[in-house]
Amino acid sequence: MQPMFDGQPMLCGPGWYEYGSSCYLVDTTDPSTWQTASENCTAMGAHLAVITDAAENTFIVNLMTSLNMESEVFWLGGNDIAVEGTHVWETTEPFNFTYSFDIGSGNTAMDCICVVQFYGWYDRFCTEAWYHVCVNANLVSIDILNGDGQFTTQTRRILQTQKMYNC
Repeated sequence: MQPMFDGQPMLCGPGWYEYGSSCYLVDTTDPSTWQTASENCTAMGAHLAVITDAAENTFIVNLMTSLNMESEVFWLGGNDIAVEGTHVWETTEPFNFTYSFDIGSGNTAMDCICVVQFYGWYDRFCTEAWYHVCVNANLVSIDILNGDGQFTTQTRRILQTQKMYNC
């Protein structure tokens, strides 16, 4: 029997770009505050980008560069709103990687993290209006048994998390 989840590369929808097991969108619809950017990503079944290693950071910076964006500044999913100087990702993933990080030059009102295309990450005022990067990790590639007894691979979006019980 073939495995249900086969780890095949996933296909992203129009405007989304694949990296690892996730799809990324550089949203340039309208510049928005950090909170609105987060809500916009959530409305698409995603969240603001969380960068956990140098390779992912390089992918996002290269993606922004390749798209020839007017803006060089994009919101990421990190902030230190709750405790000044203690940055967290909105997904609660560990904040253990940073890239050339300027923490706001001592200005405690700068709480939200953006990436500046060629310069690194910066703490900015959350009320500033910038474009943003969303990531959707809720896609899976599955093998499905068709009527001919053959398996075909299809990509499916997980719309909600459901608990599974063994009976």
